[in-house]
Amino acid sequence: MSPPTNFRAKTCVFVACTASLLDWAFFIQKPAAMDAYLQQNAPLDLKAHVAQLVDTPVLFQFAEHDKYVPLAKAEELFGAAKGAKQMVVYGGAGHEMTAPKSIREDRDAWLIRELAL
Repeated sequence: MSPPTNFRAKTCVFVACTASLLDWAFFIQKPAAMDAYLQQNAPLDLKAHVAQLVDTPVLFQFAEHDKYVPLAKAEELFGAAKGAKQMVVYGGAGHEMTAPKSIREDRDAWLIRELAL
């Protein structure tokens, strides 16, 4: 069952996300026709979707030492958001985002506040 057409998320949290899923698509092998591949998969660009969240507060959580999402890509995704937003980079954290404990605490606090729980 699909959501009603007027469905809108009240808030979003993005954890260790890159600006485009295509950033992760080529770890093993690159396609022969790269331009065609990129054009065909353009809908996977998360920046375009984040830019549409103008009335949705967004929390971005990133790791200082993420081997998959460099800070430049984190900042690129954060920059695409147009509405209320916050970005937190956790010193010493890696892509798994399991430590420090404040990662989960910050996310919980954000959701409690934004969802009025």
